[in-house]
Amino acid sequence: IKKNAYWIAAAAGCIVLLLAVAWGVNVYWQGKEGRARAEYWKVVEKWPSADAAPPDSWAAMVQPLKDFIKQNGGVTPALNAQLDLAQVYYQMQRYDDSIEAANRLLGELSASSPLLPLARYHLAVSYEAAGKIDNAISQWSALAASKIEGLEREIHWRLARLYSAKKEYAKAVDEYENALKVTSGYPDTGAGIPGRWGLR
Repeated sequence: IKKNAYWIAAAAGCIVLLLAVAWGVNVYWQGKEGRARAEYWKVVEKWPSADAAPPDSWAAMVQPLKDFIKQNGGVTPALNAQLDLAQVYYQMQRYDDSIEAANRLLGELSASSPLLPLARYHLAVSYEAAGKIDNAISQWSALAASKIEGLEREIHWRLARLYSAKKEYAKAVDEYENALKVTSGYPDTGAGIPGRWGLR
């Protein structure tokens, strides 16, 4: 009986210790997340007020974002900052750097992360800007498979334009028709999407 009581007490002690460690880790990460969030807002306070801001305005964001990411790896604000860094490089027309930053972020995101479609969208437009059509098609196709409400028309429209640039007109027509089936979204049918036989 004494032996059993000893093991029961030991097991209870281990459980208490494990709970204390888990609680301590949770408190640590909550604290780190909170501190990182506050620091993140200080960094993005200097975000240029318009996309058309001079390149120097965007260049000033690069090092603060890189420093923040390095110091706060593993928390959500650092993931947001990685996407911001990719956007900064895009605005500076440093498309290869933008692609590298976005791909690095993509590798850290889970399949359920709300940042995943944003990272893919950014990669898609960056690949387009860099003239890497096949890579852009790959990212737009991944987004199309996700069926993101509000983006479906734009995704099909962009795929159509890319296939047209590759002279794959049958695929382009299919994608334009897919875009026309979506009842709302960007672009407006009168502004950017040709009629049913626009490419034939």
